[in-house]
Amino acid sequence: MARLNSCGFELRSAVGGVEFGATLTGTISTTIFHGGSASWRVTSLGSSLRKAAHFTHNTGAEGGPYFNRVYLRIATLPSAENTIISHYNNAGSTALLYVTLGSDGALRLYDEDGQIGSNSSALSTNRWYRIETKIDTSGSAGSHVGEARIDGSVFATASNRSISTNSRLVLIGGNVRLEAQ
Repeated sequence: MARLNSCGFELRSAVGGVEFGATLTGTISTTIFHGGSASWRVTSLGSSLRKAAHFTHNTGAEGGPYFNRVYLRIATLPSAENTIISHYNNAGSTALLYVTLGSDGALRLYDEDGQIGSNSSALSTNRWYRIETKIDTSGSAGSHVGEARIDGSVFATASNRSISTNSRLVLIGGNVRLEAQ
C-alpha cells in the first residue's frame, strides 16, 4: 500500500496544490499546531458555508480500501451536529462515508444509509485527537466496510454495508456537508 498524500501544513500555504488539493477555506496557524510548526484552522463558520480542504484519490485503486487520518483539536464545540470528515463520490455530490461532531462532543460515523455503530465518547476541547476513517468498496454490495477510530481505537465499524460507488474525494473541515452552523 502506498501513501497517497501527507500534509502537515508546514509550507504554510493556502494555495491549491501546495499543501492540499484545492485552495483552503480556513487559515494557517503557527500558534496552535500538533507536532510540526503549523496547522490548518477552521474558524468563523457561517450557515451553509463550507470551510474545508480536499484531496482526490488516485482513480486506479478502484474501491480502495482508503484510509484517512486527521489530527483534530476542538476549540469550541458546534451548536449542532456538524460534518468534519467526508468521503465523496467522483462528482463530489454524494457523501458516501462521513464523521460528524455533535454539540455533546461525540463523534458519529455515517454512510448513505444511516449511522454506523454507536456514538464515540465525548471529546474534550483544547486537546489533540487522531481521527481515522476507512472506506472499502472493493467487495460486492453487502460487504463494504466503513470504520472510524479515535487515537487508534475503533468507535464505529461495519463490514456489511452497500455503499453506492467508490470514494474519490475526501473533505476535511467544518460544515463539510453544508450544515447550518
